[in-house]
Amino acid sequence: MRLTSIQEELEQSTVTREELLKLIYDTVHNIQSYRVPVTNGNITLSVSRKDILEKGKIEIGVHYYPIEPECNENMFKEPMKIFLTELFKRLEHTLKSTDPTILSGININYYGYTMFYKEGIINFLTREYMTNSDKVNIMSNVNFLDAYTNMDLALSDLVIPTDRLPKFGEGYSLAMDKAIKRVNTIYMAHQKGKFRGLPYELRKNPTISILQNYNSSWDEYSRVLLPIFDLAVSSAIEYEGDQTELRNTLIKKFEHFGILFN
Repeated sequence: MRLTSIQEELEQSTVTREELLKLIYDTVHNIQSYRVPVTNGNITLSVSRKDILEKGKIEIGVHYYPIEPECNENMFKEPMKIFLTELFKRLEHTLKSTDPTILSGININYYGYTMFYKEGIINFLTREYMTNSDKVNIMSNVNFLDAYTNMDLALSDLVIPTDRLPKFGEGYSLAMDKAIKRVNTIYMAHQKGKFRGLPYELRKNPTISILQNYNSSWDEYSRVLLPIFDLAVSSAIEYEGDQTELRNTLIKKFEHFGILFN
């Protein structure tokens, strides 16, 4: 869409900033956000509305569920484009009646971007998996008017060449499967039992987390994520005795196998 065309359409502008922000506030949670298809998988979007009305700031978070352990150059651009395209579509008639100076006072940015591969968790915005400049670009504001005028240009800084993105080490998927199996095996062995003469039981479907080992799993020079993991599992406990004492005992038992229990 050409800026001159937008300006012509907005000559009869009637929408105020407050009215537009309230409409955005009410609209963002209606946009499809669960298991949205993208390259190599799907995403779930979450939207923070806390700064929309006062600051004109929309923040989105992404949970990315890839099919294969791979990064692609559009993985940060694609979710933002999907979200904005749908938002512009829902606001189409209102935006045509809004002065461009109002649109230029609205911004959108990422507040979080996490990859979930199988049971693995990789947070791209809290670790040094990318260069500082790439991380700054990913977290920077995208201007609402710029995106409405030329989406691809406005989101161009979110396209990160693959040679600057993390690569996954050889055998990563297999190592992940083995880690998950190890946690499940140890968990099943301790799921039921007795403690201080009373029976206890852990729930059947625990939350398993396979985390990148903070110190050893990232080679910043080759930009390779190595399959070196920290293992964790969490579960509620059914027990009529002192649950704190039982939980502390289980923590020590799981720790013996290199697994954090919480």
